Amino acid sequence: LLVTASAASRVEVQDGVGERNWTPVPSTGVTRYELGAGEATLDLRQLDSASTSPTPQRITVEMGAGDLTILVPDGLDTRVDASVGFGDISHRGGIGGTTDTTGSDRSTTTVIGEQPVQVVVDAQLGLGQITIQEQ
Repeated sequence: LLVTASAASRVEVQDGVGERNWTPVPSTGVTRYELGAGEATLDLRQLDSASTSPTPQRITVEMGAGDLTILVPDGLDTRVDASVGFGDISHRGGIGGTTDTTGSDRSTTTVIGEQPVQVVVDAQLGLGQITIQEQ
């Protein structure tokens, strides 16, 4: 019951239920996506890996329950700050292969590429799985 309440407190069901595919474009502000429950893909492949902006593009994703996949293309220097109330955070690809963290109140920071990063993703999920997939 506590886990369910924690998941529900992050995002309201009115934020939608179902499947979402989000494809952000270059922006100077914060891009925000929300989903109450379901499956979502955050596809970063449209972002410019040649950007020379002194500040990284910021993207926030908040979900109540479900599965979130973050697709990071080769050459896009990205930091993903991921947290789940209860569930799993996985990183697939790259030099380290696959890493997983499972349990309650899990947080991890994954840096893909070089510093300084061009994109910062803040992904918060109440209940479910976040998968960071290098392309």
